[in-house]
Amino acid sequence: MTSSLTTNWGINLFFIAHRSFIEAGGWLRLAGVSTTGMRTLHIVGLDEILDIRDTREEALSG
Repeated sequence: MTSSLTTNWGINLFFIAHRSFIEAGGWLRLAGVSTTGMRTLHIVGLDEILDIRDTREEALSG
């Protein structure tokens, strides 16, 4: 069972990491996100911000 505090912390971590990488000239891509994970990212709007790919290979190729 995942607590809402843990979920909120994880969501904030993705947002902060994404922003930090972009500011440093880099990027953050997620790959192979589960259906439940995608649903959570969609609910909080991170699916519109993060670069999410189906596979690791797609994420690495840009």
